[in-house]
Amino acid sequence: MIEPTALNLQVFDYYSYNVMRNFVFAEQKPVIQSTYTYEENGVYYCASGTEKGVYRYSYCLNNPLKYVDPTGQRWQDVDDWVERVVDGRTEVYYDRDVKSQADVDKKYGKNSGVKHLADGSIVGNGLYTVYNDLINNINGIMKDANGNIVNNDRNIIYGDGYILFAGVTDGSVNAATLHKNLFGSSYIGPNNPQSYGNTTFGIRPTDNYDYRPTWSPTEMAAYRHDLRYDALNVKGIWGAISNRTKCADLILIQDCKQIMNDPNVSAYERSRASKMSTGFSIINFFFKTPHR
Repeated sequence: MIEPTALNLQVFDYYSYNVMRNFVFAEQKPVIQSTYTYEENGVYYCASGTEKGVYRYSYCLNNPLKYVDPTGQRWQDVDDWVERVVDGRTEVYYDRDVKSQADVDKKYGKNSGVKHLADGSIVGNGLYTVYNDLINNINGIMKDANGNIVNNDRNIIYGDGYILFAGVTDGSVNAATLHKNLFGSSYIGPNNPQSYGNTTFGIRPTDNYDYRPTWSPTEMAAYRHDLRYDALNVKGIWGAISNRTKCADLILIQDCKQIMNDPNVSAYERSRASKMSTGFSIINFFFKTPHR
């Protein structure tokens, strides 16, 4: 191997070593611009360069427990697909924090019902397959029955008894943030679903409304209520007590009353609608001026 003198110098005899300096393979290829070298005792090593700096210890952002770099060209998240059953529906989604069942148990609890999915698991009543592919796709992939890769940008597939959160991009809804609100809901209360975001690159998670549980009248009433709040650019407790949101609250209360009086709605939904109506009626009575 010849000594590199510039970032774009081509290296014809290329020897690849892993982070433990064990030989991996040899080939003839140019050194890409994101790969740099250093010399030690007459031997030249390649270390991945990143936005964090060009140092021998910048491998995987100096965090090999969280990231991997199987190609030596780019660090990648170590994360896998998981599934759980919520209200009789199987949800499959990509969790960026886990890579094994032990990680799942640590994050969600041993009796959470969340299951780690092995690479190549069949989901969606046999219609789809998920892959935890760290080399070819940073975020993992989902394929349909014909072997076609499913769109992974803000895509949710609703099927008979299942929901597949195929979207795994930074702007896609992070299904791990669902069902965190009042009464086990996703939209009733202050803890709305969030996008994945990407803290490594400074992309903060934001409220995400891609998930639409149309089978739940109370969830959809709360969903529409949240959109009205967003249109008014108000959030949190101060938004809830602001007089600007009184009209949005009155619409929600009316929606809840219709649900409560619908004999075709389950007792659980009617009970949840009653609690929602009572809660927002109290807020409006004590904190907001009479509607004119």
